Amino acid sequence: RGEAADPSAVRDVLPRVPCSQCVSAGVLEPHAFDREETQRELEQWRKTVLATRQQAGDDTDEPELTLQCSEGHRVKASEVLSRSVIFDSIPCPQCVRHNQGVWG
Repeated sequence: RGEAADPSAVRDVLPRVPCSQCVSAGVLEPHAFDREETQRELEQWRKTVLATRQQAGDDTDEPELTLQCSEGHRVKASEVLSRSVIFDSIPCPQCVRHNQGVWG
């Protein structure tokens, strides 16, 4: 039978989240946001917004931090951080060999 993927081989891939709009648009190499960097940016942005709003006495809803990918798509930071990395499925070589497709 086949071998399971080595987790250490994908260690660098897991913290990166592809731009949902790039994926929807079918971009061959979608932009990927770094999860840790996005989290740091969001935390810093919230601190800055909170301080500004406290000084101004503003109690309206908190605006969202929006990021821009290399393709120009604009995505909310909260959306990037809430997405999981979804790996493409790989068909079973035995099933393909026997022309049974992915699900047998």
